[in-house]
Amino acid sequence: MRGRGKKTFIPQGSWSGEPTFERETLERRWYRLSSFDETWAPLVTGTQLAEEPFHRWLSYRQAFAPELVRRFIKACNLPDDPEAEVLPLLDPFCGSGTFAIESARRGILGTGIESLDSLVYLARSRRFDALPSPPDYSDCTSWEEAAERFEHELHRAALICAVARQHTAEGKLNKNAPPLAGLLDKVFDMMERDLRHPLPIKPDMRQGDARKLTEIPDGSVAGILTSPPYLSRHDYTRATKPHEMVYGFWHPTKEMADRRQEQVRSHAKAYAKAWSQEMPLSVTEVCQALSALDEPKLAGVVRSYFDDIFSAMAECGRVLADGRLMWLVIGGARFKNIYIPTDTILASYAESCGLWVESIKTVRKLIPGGRKLGSLNHVAPRESILIMRRLKR
Repeated sequence: MRGRGKKTFIPQGSWSGEPTFERETLERRWYRLSSFDETWAPLVTGTQLAEEPFHRWLSYRQAFAPELVRRFIKACNLPDDPEAEVLPLLDPFCGSGTFAIESARRGILGTGIESLDSLVYLARSRRFDALPSPPDYSDCTSWEEAAERFEHELHRAALICAVARQHTAEGKLNKNAPPLAGLLDKVFDMMERDLRHPLPIKPDMRQGDARKLTEIPDGSVAGILTSPPYLSRHDYTRATKPHEMVYGFWHPTKEMADRRQEQVRSHAKAYAKAWSQEMPLSVTEVCQALSALDEPKLAGVVRSYFDDIFSAMAECGRVLADGRLMWLVIGGARFKNIYIPTDTILASYAESCGLWVESIKTVRKLIPGGRKLGSLNHVAPRESILIMRRLKR
């Protein structure tokens, strides 16, 4: 890893005695390969999902747009010959399944890996060719009553989507939400219309861990498009709580409950974690600054986050075929006014994973305005796409 075992003098920053040398160095190092293109900003959010068949079943703000998947597939230059052997594409942080579903819409095998069972279940539900008539639910006053009547996977998927529409994007119950029966009517109508034109191939969505892609062989993936959780939004459990709640009604397995509980606890105990790898000096600098502000738990969250993302990147480098593309959508953060340039930290780490950074496309600032970082002005957390390619082994 870059900087391992090296002792570097870190000069003091220009405010609060904050060390800034390592992050300032990264900003300058990657400036030449960075560009700003705000026209791509709508592509890294889930706002367009409501406009497209199959994607519109579930509103998931943390997703990226299907158009981003289409642009990525085009950039991969997959062979047109139907007889040619085509390696699958991959999204190891697939979330609600946008990548797997859109790949299936294009007739391309795109594997999605996701840790939450409910999201895997919902993505797989798009594989059916028609919607069976659901049982009567007009008299149901709660989702539990409807859940007791629904047996078909599509009917259960519809109930999960309907209950999600009764909640905000943050997973909080919306007291002004329409009655469940009316929402179910809308979801079933949408499903019926979309399934008039079934997907040409079935979505390949799997439950798994992006840090351990054990079922995927070395060099067996033709391209990777993914968006790991953002550090500034490290608690995704609230947003998915409605999905997991309803899904758990039919699948109350101990394994799922244990995994869910571990996700809830992970950040609370992050500061005490035994790290699997040594951190780059830039991450150490951030943790030092947070610790100096008497924020050891936040420092632990930062270190735990990068420990996980580095492990996932190493796996991506392992499974990606030589010369193939990887697009990584990522967001920076600012904790207690301490700036964290996630994109340039990951760009610097990429080479140790066998990945070559071709460019960094910044699409928007996550926080308006900016702060001073050493001798740099107007620095603010940003949302970026790292465009990388697998080096030849």
